[in-house]
Amino acid sequence: GSMALQILIGNPQVDYTSRVYIDSIRIQSSIRSRGDTCSFDIHVSTPTEVAEIDVAKEVTIYDNGIKEYGGVIQFTEQDEITGTGVFRIKVNCQDYTAWLDQHLVNYISPSDPPTVDASDLLISVIGSGTGGSALVSGGNSSTDTGVNHWGLFNATLVGSGGHIQVSNVQVSPQVINYQIPSTVIDNIAGMANYQWYIDYNRYIHFFKLEDNP
Repeated sequence: GSMALQILIGNPQVDYTSRVYIDSIRIQSSIRSRGDTCSFDIHVSTPTEVAEIDVAKEVTIYDNGIKEYGGVIQFTEQDEITGTGVFRIKVNCQDYTAWLDQHLVNYISPSDPPTVDASDLLISVIGSGTGGSALVSGGNSSTDTGVNHWGLFNATLVGSGGHIQVSNVQVSPQVINYQIPSTVIDNIAGMANYQWYIDYNRYIHFFKLEDNP
């Protein structure tokens, strides 16, 4: 069938579909886990456009209006097509964890109650980052665009429209000193024997990995 592909880059999003070599698009998706990648080649003809295709910019790909990929540019490689003034850029993307890790978590759990569900701890740490005290800037400076992406993530329970499942595992209060968010979530997931990932719509999924998912 014919594919009605649309490739959007940046914020605000700019439609670069006509510049992308459609045959070059590769999306590698790993079911229910982190590490989805995407790559494609694009041609641009001005330094301004070259600068727009930059590390940490958002990339979304739609096929007939359905989002097939959402993530962040990880690195680019460019070649000038000899004598034309046109640049062909290979764009390599990674999942939204890169945006999360532009920040650091600085958080001390209340000592009362003495334990909380692991999912509540996760929401306290990541959720409070939407303007609360857990968020501090810093993190992975190599992808830092100076933009606060923290509030762009959905970290809510399944019952509230999110994708964080109650773990029914109680954990003790935590003191988290300036740690990278993905490391913090890894640790919380480890306590609950849970898995997590961020989907194409920037929802954080936190779930028990069943024998038959």
